[in-house]
Amino acid sequence: LNDLPQRDFRAPRYKPSNNGEWTVDGWYAQKWVDGANDLSQDRWSQMIQTCRAFHTALADTVRPSFLDQRNDPWARADRIAWNEMPLVCYPELRPLLDKLVAKLRPVNLACQVIHGDFTGNVLFARNLPPAVIDISPYFRPAEFALAIIIVDALVWRGADPSILDFVKDEKEIDQMLIRAEIRRLMEIDGNHRQRARDNFGEIQTHAKTVEIICQRVTE
Repeated sequence: LNDLPQRDFRAPRYKPSNNGEWTVDGWYAQKWVDGANDLSQDRWSQMIQTCRAFHTALADTVRPSFLDQRNDPWARADRIAWNEMPLVCYPELRPLLDKLVAKLRPVNLACQVIHGDFTGNVLFARNLPPAVIDISPYFRPAEFALAIIIVDALVWRGADPSILDFVKDEKEIDQMLIRAEIRRLMEIDGNHRQRARDNFGEIQTHAKTVEIICQRVTE
């Protein structure tokens, strides 16, 4: 990541320890970058453009082998969204997931290293390009990273559905939106199972997003 060409975005440079190690007791260090995660309605277009620029820079990055070793709720939810693990969920989530799964079909998109949690990790500062921080690596199509932004915007940030217009020309975007929403729902399930974290209160907000996505696929 330190070698990424930074065009139209900023990214913090990582710093090794005094003895040259990248981690110390599980911690790493990176340089401070200015900005705040200001997600007002007029920021979505800029965030999506930043996501495209960032993933263009990442496109040739070799897939890290450690991805296969991840077994946290987020990694499992991602695999379920891509049909690499069976979908087993709490009954509260089943109606929404059934609607989404019924709309799934195969896609033919190139995979690359992506930032799988882009929305809350972009900092905006005056007179500077947006900064991308706290990279959560996955190996999926770059379009999937964009779809996660859209789903997050609708579910958690109260964005207007017109935000979908920003990605309408992306390849297989409807299928990416379905998988992004499945992933976020399965994260609720996985965090509850592993961490006893009760996020079921979000289901109603997710239900509205599921309807938006399913209606779009029907059209």
